[in-house]
Amino acid sequence: MRRPSLALRAAIPLVVLPFLASGCAQQMAEHGGYKPLTKNSFFRYERSARPIIAGTVARGQLRTDTALYEGRKSDGGPYVTEFPFEMTKDVLDRGRQRFDIFCSVCHGLTGRADGRIVKRGFTKPPDYVTDLARGYRLEGSDKAVTKLTDVPVGYMYDVITRGYGAMPDHAAQVPVRDRWAIVGYIRALQFSQSPELRKALEEKGRAE
Repeated sequence: MRRPSLALRAAIPLVVLPFLASGCAQQMAEHGGYKPLTKNSFFRYERSARPIIAGTVARGQLRTDTALYEGRKSDGGPYVTEFPFEMTKDVLDRGRQRFDIFCSVCHGLTGRADGRIVKRGFTKPPDYVTDLARGYRLEGSDKAVTKLTDVPVGYMYDVITRGYGAMPDHAAQVPVRDRWAIVGYIRALQFSQSPELRKALEEKGRAE
């Protein structure tokens, strides 16, 4: 019996190898999946995935605490006057860090409305210590002379969340608890620069 030539023997592995490799292929790698939002006629919606069922809430996203998430005592109710969690030193340190990143460019590092982009011509925000609350005073004539040192903390949280005037909303950039930390730090800035606020808070503390 004649032995195969050297060239034929060398070619045999090249012919057999693809068949062996195909037997090891992962079937999951060859699925017929669709990319998100691509068209698909399988469902009557003609999408690759069914729409989320109305009222569905993702795990950990059930926002029943209106004070924490809305800054109000109830849905559409008055603003809260107390923080929804304790303003510890760590929280205020976090608030200072977030304030320096997101707020100081307009409001300045001390809250006196002297941020870098304001010096370059951007609309000047109110001074946290001396100015009136531009949005809060529009909610009723009895609030026409309300200073920012006197507004509820819930109002300040709401402005960070929704924006007001030339100030854009920061809900997408700043998480909920960080917004409250910023409000806490703003109160600390106001306390450090306003003798009237310090006196009012001290009197409130003695009354309690």
